[in-house]
Amino acid sequence: MINQLKKQITFCLFACLISIGNSRAEAADWPMWRGNVERTAVIEEVLPAELQLSWSRHLPKHQVAWPNEERLQYDLAYEPVSVGDRILIGSPRDGSLTAFDAQTGEESWKYFSNGPIRFAPVVSGENVIFGSDDGNLYCLKLTDGMLRWKISGAPDTHQQRWHLGNDRLISYWPVRGAPVVKDGIVFFGAGIWPSMGTYLSAVEIETGKRKWINQRIQFLKNVRIDHNYLHEAGLSPQGYCLIADEKLIVPNGRSMPARIDPETGKMHYYVQGYRNGDSRVMAAGDVLLVGHSGVVNLADGREVGNRWVDAGKDAPQSWSTPKRDQFEGPFDAYKMMPGCSYRSVYDQGICYGVEKGIVYAYDLSKAQKRLYEKKHGAQTVKPAKWEAPLLWKLDTKLGKGDTHSVIKAGNTLYGHVGPILFAAEIASDGKSAKIVWQHKLTQTVGSLIAANQRLIVTCLNGDLHCFQTQPPKNKWYKRVHVPLPRVSEEDNHLAFKYLDASSVKLGFDGSVKPGYIVIRGLESESLPEALLQVARARLIVIEDDVARVSRLRKKFLDVDMYGRDIQIIHADPDTFPLPHYLADLVIDQTPVAKNAVALTEKLNVVRPYGGVACLTVNDANRDVIEKTTDSLDQTHWKVQRQNDLVILKRQGALPGSSDWTHECSDAARSYFSRDKLVKSPLGILWYGDGPGYGFHKFKDYGRGVKPQVAGGRLVAFDDRAKRLTAIDAYTGRLLWKFDTDTTIVRYATLPDAIIVGRNAECLILNPEDGSVIKTLPCQLDPKLTGVPGVVDVRVSDPLILIAVGFDLPQGHSHPAIETGLWDAKTIVAFDRTTGKQLWSKIAKERFNIHSLVIGEGLVFCIDSMAPLKADQLQRRGTAPEKFPSEILALDAADGSVKWKYQREYGHRVMTGRGPLAIRPYDDWAAYSYQSKFLYTGKLKEMQAINAATGEKVWEKPIGLQPLLLYDDSFINQAGIKYDLLDGKQLSSSPLFKRSGCNYTVGNQNLLFLRNNCAAYVDMDKKKEFSLRNLRSGCSNSLVAANGLLSIPCFSTGCICNYPLQTSFAMVHMPEVSQWTTEDPIDVKQLRDAQTLLTPKIPAKPGK
Repeated sequence: MINQLKKQITFCLFACLISIGNSRAEAADWPMWRGNVERTAVIEEVLPAELQLSWSRHLPKHQVAWPNEERLQYDLAYEPVSVGDRILIGSPRDGSLTAFDAQTGEESWKYFSNGPIRFAPVVSGENVIFGSDDGNLYCLKLTDGMLRWKISGAPDTHQQRWHLGNDRLISYWPVRGAPVVKDGIVFFGAGIWPSMGTYLSAVEIETGKRKWINQRIQFLKNVRIDHNYLHEAGLSPQGYCLIADEKLIVPNGRSMPARIDPETGKMHYYVQGYRNGDSRVMAAGDVLLVGHSGVVNLADGREVGNRWVDAGKDAPQSWSTPKRDQFEGPFDAYKMMPGCSYRSVYDQGICYGVEKGIVYAYDLSKAQKRLYEKKHGAQTVKPAKWEAPLLWKLDTKLGKGDTHSVIKAGNTLYGHVGPILFAAEIASDGKSAKIVWQHKLTQTVGSLIAANQRLIVTCLNGDLHCFQTQPPKNKWYKRVHVPLPRVSEEDNHLAFKYLDASSVKLGFDGSVKPGYIVIRGLESESLPEALLQVARARLIVIEDDVARVSRLRKKFLDVDMYGRDIQIIHADPDTFPLPHYLADLVIDQTPVAKNAVALTEKLNVVRPYGGVACLTVNDANRDVIEKTTDSLDQTHWKVQRQNDLVILKRQGALPGSSDWTHECSDAARSYFSRDKLVKSPLGILWYGDGPGYGFHKFKDYGRGVKPQVAGGRLVAFDDRAKRLTAIDAYTGRLLWKFDTDTTIVRYATLPDAIIVGRNAECLILNPEDGSVIKTLPCQLDPKLTGVPGVVDVRVSDPLILIAVGFDLPQGHSHPAIETGLWDAKTIVAFDRTTGKQLWSKIAKERFNIHSLVIGEGLVFCIDSMAPLKADQLQRRGTAPEKFPSEILALDAADGSVKWKYQREYGHRVMTGRGPLAIRPYDDWAAYSYQSKFLYTGKLKEMQAINAATGEKVWEKPIGLQPLLLYDDSFINQAGIKYDLLDGKQLSSSPLFKRSGCNYTVGNQNLLFLRNNCAAYVDMDKKKEFSLRNLRSGCSNSLVAANGLLSIPCFSTGCICNYPLQTSFAMVHMPEVSQWTTEDPIDVKQLRDAQTLLTPKIPAKPGK
């Protein structure tokens, strides 16, 4: 009996041990984004059939980094990971990493970084690793969130520097190449601007020491980019890194991902590609699924749809219209399989995905490539198509809403359609699936993970839900929003004292982005809330007291203001490197810099045009402050002393800066900026586009008006939105918007007024808020019929010149220009001071807007036939032998003709369409105040005319407008420099090379252009500086003015694979040369060294 009992006990213990072992085998963690290093979103664990909503939390809603570019939206939702009974989530809003108890939803611990955390952490053993926009990679203890180590993503020699990025104060080198871990090593990328330095690193988790760093990824040459060109480029690590095929895969923003040797950090061959690039990448066997439409071979880094390799020696080496189907980066689409993308699931050769409510399953192990026919106009090409057999599809019958996340746990797919969750069980034979579970939430789902018998869900609005089998509590941890506590009279008085000294506005206006207040050090913890209760401002607080920082962060988290209205940086307030021109108000309560040089650098944080610094004076800093203030230029700084406070107000423009008032720079059409501060090297001051900051518009190929900068404001027009927008040139924050009610608008930007022409009127706007000060209706000649519209504006005080056309085309891009958008039938002159219309002039044919010039009290214009009209006459056989262009000089005061000059041109049939074709074939003019010449021409022909008399001085075939008019020379669009007085050639070779739809402008130091990427040329050094990661607009959107190079985003809608697409501003930054390399990686050599070419994918005949 006893022996029998012993046997039963032994059996039971054995059974329990087996049960425990099986339980652990079945339970599984989700330790990183999409579950594993290949990012396949698969877990072997089988979730319970009956999942119940156990608890929910609402996390603060965050703003994605790139709201206007879907290909960069890697931070669309909170991305959790889960290990054991912990859920860990990083916050893009407040920069914290939080651990929650998965059983109960209770917060376990919270750790703050100094910047947004835009990617999911990685758990390795007892370590939690994450990257922050503050430029550091952190390693915390999983148990309690205590810091083990942190390391900068930049080289150890680089001191962290900060600027505004995506509407937040962040590092120059944010960690946006999200970490991936393998074999005790974490790999990650930092920096997104190759021209500022971008880096890849491998770090030992146990020690926190760097194994290797690749600093050369910022400069690649002979890279295959869009249009099949070879050009220099640079990696901009953005997206979740992954490991596949024993390679480190680094997403490159909107471009194709790069392949890196994880042992050494060296690059493999790289193709940036033409289209289809994306920051979101997953591995699927021997390929990478890139975004919605890209597929890259892991073996050679090329897209599977390329025919370039098979073409061999006949492969095109640049753009080739007949061979566009053989580009190395495919031009045409090659993957047309819905539900097969970066957000799919890949498991044992099968790809599962959801598109418009339908679940798809493809067998990628049997993928094939074939040719299909595609028409481009009259041309038929045969691009490749990559396709895999469809195994089955399942209609969820949940509608056609968005699906952002699909995962596989065991043999069940979990996904969603909009806010409705579902589980689809795959049949044992793999030939079908059925819906076995549904649950409807109130908000659209953003991310799903499965771990340890739980389904964890985040929604786009910040909701976090946990489904499990424990008795359902459905507990809501709701955020209780409490108001800011009342502050003392003393703090309130102090806040008003600072605000009264500044230009920061009181009250609140939700349509306007607040200005910046910087507080260096805090004497009173209540000062921030005192300021926020009365001022329209965003606060940046620099404080080194850990306990104080912790209390302040908690206080503003509780009132839902942290990360939106206030950002608190834990750093030394006396030495923290803030960006220049950031602040409307600086409150410095530190002991102040120890010498005048350091204090002067601190004052550079104050923005021009009224920014204020308030310095607290004490015995330790009194001498330094007095010495510094005494040395300041009193014309640009106003100094006031109030007891223990020194108030410094920065007045007017930066010394040496200038405005860019017209799209052609000025009323003389010089295309030249007199700003002396914009010089090489340039560094990024701010970047980003989103609600309340930046500017973006659809690419216009020359149709729209180019941006202008004056008085510290960048003013730009979005013709599709019918809206004129002003932003702060120094921070990108929105100042105001003005709805124009028409797509046809022209304007000029002055420091004290914005002159807008629309319909048949001239509006004078207040530059402070965009309100209408005055409306000047154009009194048009009754003989003119049709619907009027303003095609251009010129302003030269006190004259306003409005060019009016009739029945203007309403379309966008090329057709509008071809059908008269640049043509005026009459010009109308106003006195800006009195508002009186002075005179008007009607053209016999039309005035081309590029021939409208004001200079020395004269208005110059050219009356001639439009090139396309001349083309029509030529085709009909009714064209005259010569076409006259009549150049008129009109008295600005009364419009009387001072002189006229006629030049006849033989007609040349236009070889193309659009602005690049029409511009050179049409008349143009420009005036020089230095030579007193009017320059006019068409195509290469050009003449210099004495502006006072109308006599021709010389004529030479050196035109190619627009010209850049310097004080003693001019540069044409071929890049050749000529003497202003006699047209003598001064440069033996071109000063620049352009590539892409654009033209060049400049200042005395630099030339600004598009050479595929946005670029600038230092004329003294004869060196081009390429940004390597983005392009400018299809028409020139680079403006040197007010001490900055401003580049609003004029390229929305461009799908070419540049890593970034954004507005930004640059400023002279000598340190840039210390962060960048002159030693490029020659990608062509990597190609030549690559022994394994594209795997031969079985071909089958086209249908």
